[in-house]
Amino acid sequence: MGLFEHFWPFIRENAWTAQGMPTNAGFEEYFDLDLESAHWYTPPGPRPDLVATLEENDQWQLTRGSWGETPKTWPAKAGTPEHVGFVVTPETWRTEFREAFLAADPLAGVDFAKIKADMERIRARGRFVTLSCMFIFEWARKVIGDVVMLESLLLEPEVIHDFNRAFTQKVLQFYQHAFTTAGLPDG
Repeated sequence: MGLFEHFWPFIRENAWTAQGMPTNAGFEEYFDLDLESAHWYTPPGPRPDLVATLEENDQWQLTRGSWGETPKTWPAKAGTPEHVGFVVTPETWRTEFREAFLAADPLAGVDFAKIKADMERIRARGRFVTLSCMFIFEWARKVIGDVVMLESLLLEPEVIHDFNRAFTQKVLQFYQHAFTTAGLPDG
């Protein structure tokens, strides 16, 4: 079994440097991890016109994403965002977001030459190469919210199934293109 770990951003600055971790060492090298991701894929947002910073101060930031979701984050420290609000419901999925998401290019903004170069760099260091993506359950929670997602699974499962199929289609389009242009990961 290969050794892999994902570290929160800022862990080095907030604690580990003071505890002796060198600032010039990557996590994979320092901890001698076996696996390394060459790319973390994020599907395109359907409504870039919604993206905005709603409120911010020196401690936190409240933004709106291209799905209309409103997370509160703390830029100076990493952590799970507080999900303040959502606009995607079964009805708005059908009327405002579905077609825009289907029309969005899943390859836009992805640098496949960089992915290929990163895969080669990781392999040269003797590590197992992966490509990463948060998948449908986590995206549904991020886009729709836990309550609406769980209620919809019970009351309108066809909406959740449709969302999952649309999302899966985008992820498959990305991976198919990545595999033919950047090459296959090790797993």
